[in-house]
Amino acid sequence: DKGKNIPEKPRPSVLVLGAGAAGIRAALDLADSGVFVHLVEDKPFIGGVLPQLDRQFPTDDCGMCRMLAVYGSEFCSDICLKRDLEHPNINIITNAELMSLDGDPGHFEAFVIERARCVDLHKCIACGKCVKVCPVEVENEFNSKLDKRKAIYTAYPNATPNAYAIDAEHCTRCGECLKVCPTDAIDLESPNKEDHLYVGAVILAMGFKPFDPSRMGSYHYSEYIDVLTALEFERLLSGMGPTERRSLKRISDGQKPKNIAFIQCIGSRDQEHDYCSFACCMHSLKEAMMVRELHPDIKVTIFFTDMRAFGKGYHRYYEQAVGAGIRFVRSRAPGIRKTDNEKLLINYVNEADEPYTETFDMVVLATGQEPPAKTREAAEILGIDVNRHGFIASKGGILCQTTRPGVLACGACSGPKDIPDSVTEASCAAAHALSLIEDEQGATLQEDEFIPPTRNPEHEEKTAVIICRCGTEIAGKLNIEELEARARSLPDVGAVCTMDYPCIELDDVTKTLSEAGVEKVVFAACTPYTYELRFKKAAASAGIEHSKIEIANIREGCSWVHDDRKKATEKAAALIAMAQAKLREQDSHLPGVFGVTNKALVMGGGISGITAALRIAKNGHEVDLVEAGEELGGQARYLHYTIDGLEIQPLLERIIEEVEKNEAITLYKSSEVTRITGTVGNFHAEIRSQDENSSERYGAVIIATGTGELIPEEYMFRKNEGVITQRELEKRIAEGSFDAQSIVMIQCVGLRDQERHYCGRICCSQALKNALKIKKSNPEAQIHILYRDMMTYGFTEEYYIKAKEKGIDFIRFDEEGKPKVVAEDKGLAVKVIDPVLDEVITLNADVVALSQGPVPDNAKLSGIFDFEIAQDEDGFLCQADVKFRPVDTIDEGIFVCGSAHSPRNLMESMVSAEAAAGRALTVLSRGELKARGAISEVNERWCVGCEACIVACPYHARSLAEDRKVAQVVDAICQGCGVCAVVCPSGAAKLRDYKDRQIMAMIDEAVV
Repeated sequence: DKGKNIPEKPRPSVLVLGAGAAGIRAALDLADSGVFVHLVEDKPFIGGVLPQLDRQFPTDDCGMCRMLAVYGSEFCSDICLKRDLEHPNINIITNAELMSLDGDPGHFEAFVIERARCVDLHKCIACGKCVKVCPVEVENEFNSKLDKRKAIYTAYPNATPNAYAIDAEHCTRCGECLKVCPTDAIDLESPNKEDHLYVGAVILAMGFKPFDPSRMGSYHYSEYIDVLTALEFERLLSGMGPTERRSLKRISDGQKPKNIAFIQCIGSRDQEHDYCSFACCMHSLKEAMMVRELHPDIKVTIFFTDMRAFGKGYHRYYEQAVGAGIRFVRSRAPGIRKTDNEKLLINYVNEADEPYTETFDMVVLATGQEPPAKTREAAEILGIDVNRHGFIASKGGILCQTTRPGVLACGACSGPKDIPDSVTEASCAAAHALSLIEDEQGATLQEDEFIPPTRNPEHEEKTAVIICRCGTEIAGKLNIEELEARARSLPDVGAVCTMDYPCIELDDVTKTLSEAGVEKVVFAACTPYTYELRFKKAAASAGIEHSKIEIANIREGCSWVHDDRKKATEKAAALIAMAQAKLREQDSHLPGVFGVTNKALVMGGGISGITAALRIAKNGHEVDLVEAGEELGGQARYLHYTIDGLEIQPLLERIIEEVEKNEAITLYKSSEVTRITGTVGNFHAEIRSQDENSSERYGAVIIATGTGELIPEEYMFRKNEGVITQRELEKRIAEGSFDAQSIVMIQCVGLRDQERHYCGRICCSQALKNALKIKKSNPEAQIHILYRDMMTYGFTEEYYIKAKEKGIDFIRFDEEGKPKVVAEDKGLAVKVIDPVLDEVITLNADVVALSQGPVPDNAKLSGIFDFEIAQDEDGFLCQADVKFRPVDTIDEGIFVCGSAHSPRNLMESMVSAEAAAGRALTVLSRGELKARGAISEVNERWCVGCEACIVACPYHARSLAEDRKVAQVVDAICQGCGVCAVVCPSGAAKLRDYKDRQIMAMIDEAVV
């Protein structure tokens, strides 16, 4: 893609099908681990649904700016999806589909067809002239068909690839675009291309498709124009959507709506889809919050059955929505009708079985996730199974494995998921794929290796200025001869060259720079984030290091925005002068290079810790596994079966046996880590054991310390032997010693209250699995489950339905109306308000089982690290980014998994452990790490040792040198964010390439 060719000789690599959030994460993890990746997307542009999302809950961050490639930052873009996904180990193949896969794990041959794009990715400069002359307009899928696009188009601004594509279905072949294309990039008769790819593993990441509500006639989606899907409404709210977030208006009449209704579970939790689509509740909350932010006067109502805010930080987000004035109605609205005055009428019945009728100006349908047709097609080609819903089936419920060895699945193609769960699975799948090709891992492509030239300290470094004409895009608006003359007059400029398209003529760029004998170069061209890597590659081939390159954007910044030729030329000349001045005042330096200790430390020997350790060991790296207890297994030792029937203890015993027999794993039982210092690639840990203390070095650290057990302080727990926890109930069921006839289960014990503002996530499924077990052995047992919202997300919904069919009774209560447990002569009585009867009822019980969730137990980490490992408001460990780096901490090289991160069930904990291992392998697989170019440094003569920068640094990349009492920078983990320079009172903290003299020199060139 864009000049990158598939290697002529077969080399071990991985094929990733689908370039949404999960596919990109899997590809980046593999690429950063040194493996070549073919990232295949069936659409002309990558990103999946993600670029269509304006914001992401629960942080409300920009929906297009969170996918970061952390390591290898000198050789790949540290970017969001709005920019090109460039990596020397990733071959992006768009507009393509898999036709066949032959062979065995480690040695597959894949046959891929690339459908004709009709636009040469290497030649297209995204000037947009073709769009202006194209006479064909079609519905714009990116904006959910709310506006139009041309037959030659790009999906969204700065899409990836950043080049146009032709819609073959609607293109009339009129040839108008051919006449105006300045680089001859368009070929309307270009053929399809066949690729034969040799891969060691395949990862499926094909995502989902939103349910089409036109299949449910009662909502009149196809008939009523003001009834929208959640994704359509997202585009209306987006700053990049058809309204550019200027205002929210009804589509029918252009008037501002006064009240909006959201209806949940459209295409979920029904007879056709007996599963929960995982993310719909939170998606609606986010959009409702956006409406209230943009237009506080608009009334918002959400019709729902259960508010499933079960993810990390999600319940707090729900509380914010309540505080924002959003109205919640617990009712499943069955349909929509129109009134005579074009209002949308909803009839519904509340919990008390009372009928109501309300009218709204707009209605938003929260549509569920379905498997796209390509999922089943791919399954047939690959010879793998799908489940009864059409999603990719797992092999016995084991992690990311499909029913064909060597073929893995992640993200929503294997079941409904949110972004962080999809991304976590992607890293898990990448870790599995690495194991399949560990003996033949590919190295980073050699053309990106930089060998610095021999330097003469007395030699004055010269700069070359390469000016791009960009056809008439620049040359037609600017005086190129004037720019050349002005560039030659600048100090230390050794060569000036004008080229038609340097982004295409890369060999000519290298030749020009080599012949000029310069050490620095200014490219006066266009979009930096699109062509920076190309220019760096060409310059590196001429012996110019990456930090000695500047790009002056004279196309978008001058020729595209100014009509006055003279003034536009003046501005362009100033931009070139500023870029050259910045290079001229630059210190000579190379990014630091740091060796990596090829060994990992895993803290915690529960199910997460042993899973992570085993995955790293299977990839050929040594692991030290430290467990405080005498036995491995952690909380999983108290569990006996999952809700879908998997026996836990045999699984746990097998994994422990594998760990204990693996020679790459060193076990430290009854031990603890007392101190960790150092940085990514070179951590130093002190371990205290019963017999002796030891000190070891590690390249990466995984925290898998689990959670503590919440001890109920209510409902007569420990005051009456009939009140037990779900864990104790499960134990008795597994032992066959449970024989009670009447059981009441109480959910949300100690959670979702004023003390703990989070959902335990596992409690509802734990209650259901125990209730169903009891019913299986004793169908006559009377079981009541008292709940606030049943968190049976994903396919767990199936067991909620089964429980109802088995006669298990569900009674909902509010936080204010918690049940009361009292002891009576004949046993226990539970009093609760029945929402239908609206009165207190009494349930007699032999046993009351309390569903208490996990509580964080991370206080023990305090003092172990040189820096504080961040914890969230609930005490769980913080991730670097809630959506795209869910198992990374903000501290490079330190990862977190399992319930130390957030509540999660056994399988989710194992997936996150595999993901953490995969992320750790991106460090361990490298022989060395390179620091960024523009990192911070300290002028020790000016530093007063106040430590303001140390406190402010979000990455813990600064410390105090005790011998000199001045701040010092840890180059390996500095991210170049510049916070230190902002807070430093003496000006001692500076960013390389952004020093005072550089900035002042640029200002002088601009204003003098």
